[in-house]
Amino acid sequence: GRCWANGEKCDEFEKKISEFVGVKYAVVCNSGTSALHAAMIALNIGKDNEVIVPSFTFISTANAPLYVGAIPVFADIEEETFGIDPKVVLNLITRRTKAIIAVHYGGNPCKIKELRKIADDHGLFLIEDCAESMGADCGKYGDVSIFSFCQNKIITTGDGGAITTNNKVLYERLKQIVNLG
Repeated sequence: GRCWANGEKCDEFEKKISEFVGVKYAVVCNSGTSALHAAMIALNIGKDNEVIVPSFTFISTANAPLYVGAIPVFADIEEETFGIDPKVVLNLITRRTKAIIAVHYGGNPCKIKELRKIADDHGLFLIEDCAESMGADCGKYGDVSIFSFCQNKIITTGDGGAITTNNKVLYERLKQIVNLG
């Protein structure tokens, strides 16, 4: 059925985002920050979980784990892409680690394929923060990926965000979460 805050244009926008990024599903929401928060909830990240985040990012990347009671664990970045350093990530994984948030900073894709392999090898979720990188080679490597459309981004709707995924179950959860739970 129809959501009270969404409609035909939102459905069309979601379809265009998913096609552009190269994934099956997209869900729009009110901001990139809300997209990260929704991703945490959809992935069942919560109390006593650790989420590895880059030390060089916008505050929302570190706040999202805190919103659900998880602990952000800061990883240094590497100098080539200014993204989270895969070698550092390997040294930070513990039994409590549940996810890695990889940020593609300033339109420059991080070492996402290396991070995808690490996530797969250790049974972790990979969340791509593509807030600043619509159009770069990103958004299709994570279990979920987020985008921002606020005023200073590549594409702007004044504000807004999106979450992409290839996982139908996550997509359906995300649709519920962003539609008032």
